[in-house]
Amino acid sequence: MELFTNIPLLLDLTFAGTAVHYIRKIRSKSVKLHVAGKQVRLTISQLYIVVAVVFFPILFWSSPVMTLVWLMLTAGSSVFLHALLLDKPLEISINDLV
Repeated sequence: MELFTNIPLLLDLTFAGTAVHYIRKIRSKSVKLHVAGKQVRLTISQLYIVVAVVFFPILFWSSPVMTLVWLMLTAGSSVFLHALLLDKPLEISINDLV
């Protein structure tokens, strides 16, 4: 749920996953791109570098650590509350009666 409320992180992960997927589908060793009216030829490794240059600054800006902390705290609290609400085991209940 926190991933959906942290929009920059969601968009960044989506961008990186989609970009890597399409780079892997490229069959040729280089790609021609038109940037600012000029034709630029990029190799596959240069495309991965471009993705990394875009991905990592946005990743650090979107604070994924706080998202992971939030997920761990909510998961831990739900497990703790579930354990708190469970009935006592049958052996303990029988020993209390005797």
